[in-house]
Amino acid sequence: MNALFFERTMQLFFGDKAYQIAGYSSNVKERVRWLLKAICQMKKQVNSLDTTIQHQEQLMGALEKVEKCLKKEGVDWLTIDSLFYVCAVLFGRTNVQARFYTVSYWQDECQYLTQKLVQGDDKALRGEKENAIAKKREIIKQLKAEGVGTFEIALIFNISEYQVKKILKASK
Repeated sequence: MNALFFERTMQLFFGDKAYQIAGYSSNVKERVRWLLKAICQMKKQVNSLDTTIQHQEQLMGALEKVEKCLKKEGVDWLTIDSLFYVCAVLFGRTNVQARFYTVSYWQDECQYLTQKLVQGDDKALRGEKENAIAKKREIIKQLKAEGVGTFEIALIFNISEYQVKKILKASK
């Protein structure tokens, strides 16, 4: 069962490329090679997650620890396979043929305030919010003063040129 579970888990990451690799489960070198390739896939997904930098760093750090553990001797392979299976499912890989789900993270207000408390940011707890529109206007004015065109500014902020011109006109 262990060999088939290994193959099934790797198929969640690599599809048909991992077809009939159950025999590799007894070869430690090949098994580690496949698992390291799967970690590479997970790192790419962590890098593309829409979450905070701290959260990405935690996920990447955890994957790097698993990577180091794989290179040690005396690893319990069933536990490792189970871990990779859980990771595959958490990353939305529930089927061999395709990824059906996309990972998404968000914070509610309570979680956000708890994060700010832990990080020592008292402004958020006192309800002092900085005006994002005013900051955007200041940055746009600064970029314009540096000679950056409205098209480039629009690309930077992912807004239209018309909106950039509107913001510049309102700041005069």
